[in-house]
Amino acid sequence: MGTKVEVHVGKHGESEIEDFNILQGELKSLSTARYTGLKNNIVKEGFRFPMFVWFDSKKLMWTMDGTQRKRTLIKMRSEGFEIPKIPWVEILADNRKHAIRLILLATSRFGDVDPQGLHQLMEEGGVAIADITSELIALPDLDHHEFAQEYYNVEPPWDTDIALVDNVDPKLDGLMAFVKVKCPAKKKDQVVELIREAVKKLKGVDLV
Repeated sequence: MGTKVEVHVGKHGESEIEDFNILQGELKSLSTARYTGLKNNIVKEGFRFPMFVWFDSKKLMWTMDGTQRKRTLIKMRSEGFEIPKIPWVEILADNRKHAIRLILLATSRFGDVDPQGLHQLMEEGGVAIADITSELIALPDLDHHEFAQEYYNVEPPWDTDIALVDNVDPKLDGLMAFVKVKCPAKKKDQVVELIREAVKKLKGVDLV
């Protein structure tokens, strides 16, 4: 008989959102866009996945995978949402160091998203391309833009945040250029640099 795989899962329960202490610190950030996406998902689907938690020697409860969900739920409550008790499942760890190692293990990915396999899965489940873009489902191994174009012939979303380049370089003596462009979101930084170079070349030219 081979070596037996051990299971290190403890008790389970429900707690108020304030009772979940954040263990991972600032390992991950939550942008406004990501908050909106997570909030929309929670509003649409409800809270369906329990938090994984670790209890320290003082019986304080630390969330191992629910940092962004806690931050989102607290903000949602400030916006008027009623937040119920949240379910959790205990993950056993020897100490804080071990618990942090388990967080890094939980956030690791040992498989890559295969675009063709994803397309097949979506077709079988009747999932539309809009379902994985509008709800901001995060698949970090997947280039959403290329996937949408290759399998669904859908152009990538456009980013219109680039609107004003004001005094882009102190050497321009106060030159201001107002621009409004459309570009793929992932190309925003590249487009900003192109605008900077263009404005530099326009120094001394009447833009009106």
